[in-house]
Amino acid sequence: TIEELYAAATFLRHEVGTPHLDYRVTPVHAQEGDEAEDHLLRRTDKSPNTQGARLLGIGPGPGGWGTSEMLKAATTGTLKALLLFELDPWEEPSLRAELERSVDLELLVVWAVRESAAATRADLVLPALGYAEKEGTIVNFAGRVQRLRKGVDPGGKVLPLGEGLRRVGIGLGRRGVPWTPEEIWRRLPQEHPVFAGIQYEAIGPLGLLLSDDRRPTTAD
Repeated sequence: TIEELYAAATFLRHEVGTPHLDYRVTPVHAQEGDEAEDHLLRRTDKSPNTQGARLLGIGPGPGGWGTSEMLKAATTGTLKALLLFELDPWEEPSLRAELERSVDLELLVVWAVRESAAATRADLVLPALGYAEKEGTIVNFAGRVQRLRKGVDPGGKVLPLGEGLRRVGIGLGRRGVPWTPEEIWRRLPQEHPVFAGIQYEAIGPLGLLLSDDRRPTTAD
């Protein structure tokens, strides 16, 4: 979701202090080649919030590495720790061959909804919320902000990603900024003007369309 991406990016950039951050894992992400599959809703990009990641500027900072650079560094021992938020590069055919040869990490942390190839290799696996267990928003390919509403309570004591990262931040001696969806949406317009004028509470069942001059395109 927008809120999970924002929380993860803020945590990594400001609390951990790393410029290495990316969401582009599949060739569609890397080449920005998203297209319609059925002339309706199915897209070649299977990720529902790629446009949201682009609008938030999720990507390497100055001097930072993108996905391919990070994974290459992970196979040479240059990268010491890797955090994977609900994705698995071992399941991407274009990356699997190189990763299967050698990964030399001191720490691999995976947030996952289900068992995965990455989870079996991880030093620490943290449970992630499924789509029906979380609150938040996404931006679809057409630039419509859509809200997710929790349908069921997660089993056990699974924390929303923002709350989990807030607690880790406190453990690192940081302030532990609240990262609930409502709090994030109060901050978003200040940092990302594309979302100005959209109130979290006002996003109804049909969502809200970003204005034409803000709407993402394939090339954004």
